[in-house]
Amino acid sequence: NVLRFIEEKEGVEFHDNITIHFTYGHTEAMMMVKIKFKDKILIFCADTMPSQWHIGMPYVMAYDIRPMETLKEKEKLLSDAAAEGWYLYFEHDPTAECATVKKDEKGRIVLNTIHDIKSIFS
Repeated sequence: NVLRFIEEKEGVEFHDNITIHFTYGHTEAMMMVKIKFKDKILIFCADTMPSQWHIGMPYVMAYDIRPMETLKEKEKLLSDAAAEGWYLYFEHDPTAECATVKKDEKGRIVLNTIHDIKSIFS
């Protein structure tokens, strides 16, 4: 019971309040984890958006296997995060552990506030 394989499908419920979302732009079936805690949602962005500097469109990783797919996945993630107030967790950002995003006056999704994970889950 140490290793658990999961089926590659949308919205896999891994555990109570933890679901898995698969993406296909950066690598084949990369997993982004969505964690619900009380009234908050945290998304582990993985390499779809590894840092706060990747929030802007059209920035993607130079070595994505399907960069156009990454752009679609990222646009949906950012739209949902801005609309729902989700916290984005960045795995490769040395200064911003988590952040929220918002739409600016031109309709672009931009960085809103930076948080540490303790402040979200306390």
